[in-house]
Amino acid sequence: MAQTEQNHSEQNNLGRQRSRYLANLIFISFIALTAAACALFFLLRSRTVYYQLRDLNDMITGERGQPKLYYTEKELNERMEITRAQAVRGEYDAMLVQIKNAFQSGDSGINVLRRMYSDELVVSDGEHYYFESLYGRVPHSGFRSNDFALDNGRMLYRGENIAASALQGIGAGAGTNVSYAEAAQDGIRFAVIAAGEIGENGEILVEDAFPEAAYEAQANGLTVIASYDIADFPMRHTAPEAEPELDEEEEATFRLDALGQIPDLAGGRVMLRVPDPHGDEPRDAAERAALKSERAAYLSALADEVRQLGYEPVISADLYMLVSGTDLAGLGDTEICIRDHGTSLYYPFPFRMWEYSSVGEVRGVQGPAQIYLFLESQEKKLDT
Repeated sequence: MAQTEQNHSEQNNLGRQRSRYLANLIFISFIALTAAACALFFLLRSRTVYYQLRDLNDMITGERGQPKLYYTEKELNERMEITRAQAVRGEYDAMLVQIKNAFQSGDSGINVLRRMYSDELVVSDGEHYYFESLYGRVPHSGFRSNDFALDNGRMLYRGENIAASALQGIGAGAGTNVSYAEAAQDGIRFAVIAAGEIGENGEILVEDAFPEAAYEAQANGLTVIASYDIADFPMRHTAPEAEPELDEEEEATFRLDALGQIPDLAGGRVMLRVPDPHGDEPRDAAERAALKSERAAYLSALADEVRQLGYEPVISADLYMLVSGTDLAGLGDTEICIRDHGTSLYYPFPFRMWEYSSVGEVRGVQGPAQIYLFLESQEKKLDT
């Protein structure tokens, strides 16, 4: 009996030893597997870091097979200049391709430049291109290019300002054969009629055919805008000592007397047409700035004379003269007529009128017609 109990106790002790041995074996195996996994992870991580360091070294040196630990400041500057030159060359080549494709499609040079330099205003004096800032002392009009669209040859306003409307008008020069009755039936609301010219010495040359044309247009319900070409517009800056001595009061009185010959248009508008540039605008920055100020002062004085007669002056000029050739801020709130014969609005500043075509088709006008757009608002009506 005692021997049997002893045997049974020994067997229990042996079982417990085996269990402890098995538990120790499992624990040691777990530790070994964990250590192996960590070693593999750090091996892979070290390999990744190695490749990253190698690639970084290649990027810095730019010369595979010839590793270099550092560059001097001079060497870095040289390599930066090379990189810049390569980038400029790539951009230059891309621009040449773009220009070539545009010309092959029949586009004009100035339109190509305007698309390429969309953050600037690009204008031309006929020979040179000028790049002007979009943002200066003159606020933007608020109109966008897609606010206007051509429809059967007429520029229409498609914008969101419900208070604005676009009225159509025609231009009639000396000797133009126009049936204003037919033009009115074709949707024309006003006529810009040549009334004369402000001569080179400041005298007013009156157009003899103006009164009859104005009366006929009015008789058919059209509003008349008298137009004067400015022949003595300053095209070159004149040094103060070289300016002729003029009696400004006598000159202004003479002009008022001559402008006063406009028939039955009190309260209407008088257009002052600035000549187009001749491509010989001054290149010197100081001379250009002086000429811009001189032009603005000249136009402001002339506009004031028109206001003294009870008319509303409208300054008509091409994009170059408005954007780059004249100090636009110096014109104050004088109404502007832009002369830009295109399919979309490019001028970003406030304007009242737009001569958008010189080859339009209007019933009652023989041959190509100048077509105008008048932007009417609650504050500014065509007849006021």
